[in-house]
Order: sequence, then C-alpha cells, then structure tokens
Amino acid sequence: VDSKGIATGKKIGKVTITATSKRHPGIKASKTFEIMMEAPEFTRVDNRVAGIEFHWNHADGARKYAIFYCPKGGEWKRLTTTAALTYTWKGAKDGTTYYFTVRSCDSNGKVQSPSSKAVTLTRYGTPEITSMTNESTGIRIKWTKVNGAPKYGIYCKPQNSDWFRAAVVSGSATSYLY
Repeated sequence: VDSKGIATGKKIGKVTITATSKRHPGIKASKTFEIMMEAPEFTRVDNRVAGIEFHWNHADGARKYAIFYCPKGGEWKRLTTTAALTYTWKGAKDGTTYYFTVRSCDSNGKVQSPSSKAVTLTRYGTPEITSMTNESTGIRIKWTKVNGAPKYGIYCKPQNSDWFRAAVVSGSATSYLY
C-alpha cells in the first residue's frame, strides 16, 4: 500500500490489508482480497465443420487457459485446459446452444483469473450433399436439413480457381439452383 492508499498486488493469492488509526490505535479495519491474473478474452468463437473453434488473447502471467462451457439450462463444466491460444471442440451436440468463458491458469492448470466475458453460440452440424444434377437452367444442389440452422452458405470452386460464396439461403431450404 503506497502513501496515497493505493494497494498493488505483488503475487497471486489472498492478502489481508489492515488499516490502524495513528491517533486511536485501538481502531482498525481489515479486508481480505484475492489477487488474480488478468482474464483472457475470446477474439473469435465459430462453428466450423470440425467443431466449435475458439481463439482468445494472451493474458499476462498465464501459462495455460481453461475453457468452460454451459449448455443452455445446464451447469458449467470445464471443457479443456491448454497452453495454446486456440482450441477446437469436436464434441458439441448439434442444435444445442452453449455459453463459453475462458480463464487464465498457472502451469499446473489451476485457475488464477476471473472468467472472461461469456460468449453464446449454437452448434449446427454440417449438411450432407445428397445430389447434384444438371438442369436446363443450371446445377441443382440438394442437401440434408440441419436442425435449427438459420441459413446455409453455398460455396463453389470452379476448376483452377478459388472457393467463393455463391449464395446464402434460408434454413428451411434443402436445395439451390446454381
């Protein structure tokens, strides 16, 4: 505690600060504080074919990071602990809405920070293309419906070219004429 009364933590852990009156030494007050690491924040959380992909920023002092999840209406659980700044979760259930947070940990995986701001994401599966047929006005693409998907992105890759998004269609659609 400096001469202006500003307290600065020196290491992770609990500390009790006691203030005593100079004029009346019998008058004092104590307060216990927990010093924690900085919390990381998610920079991206996306649905990908491989699963839900997480990216977060580095937090000073963190050696590892713990991702926590909670299905809507469920309980919070630790998903994983990793030293990386990215993670892909392959076990999310299609059509389920999840809440996620990330926290800083020490080298043993012990949580040492408050939670990041929570991120919400609904996992949607990958539709399977069931047929592609030539029609007089173009190519008809058909796929299986994914429960709860609000939209589908239609991507094309002409020979000797790059992928591009040809269209975005309603989640009730199961075909598109390109």
